[in-house]
Amino acid sequence: MPEPIQPNVDESQSFEAKELAENIQAGEVKAPEIDVTADYEASKAFSGGASASEAKSATAPKFRVSEPIKPTVNSSTSKGDPQQFRSMAADLTERESSVTEGVSDDLVKKALEKGQPG
Repeated sequence: MPEPIQPNVDESQSFEAKELAENIQAGEVKAPEIDVTADYEASKAFSGGASASEAKSATAPKFRVSEPIKPTVNSSTSKGDPQQFRSMAADLTERESSVTEGVSDDLVKKALEKGQPG
């Protein structure tokens, strides 16, 4: 069943909306009617009742999409092996020492000496 619109002039956002609300209240313009039930029934016709395969083909990309690569998990990392952690730390220490060997700045050498135990 159509529902009449009752505009409120104070709640109108723009000049045109306020003018239309005033004209409707004055009776100069007929208020539009909204039939929600008819709109709902009309919307059903647009849905078309497509099957899942039709919906998938309608929304499928128009270009080739590659499958994402799943990350590989090393079985030893998932077990929390302490020896593996030690070997990783040793590898990092070796890399770090090779980077700092050629440092000739005196301040950096003093900082390295102060960081040594003993």
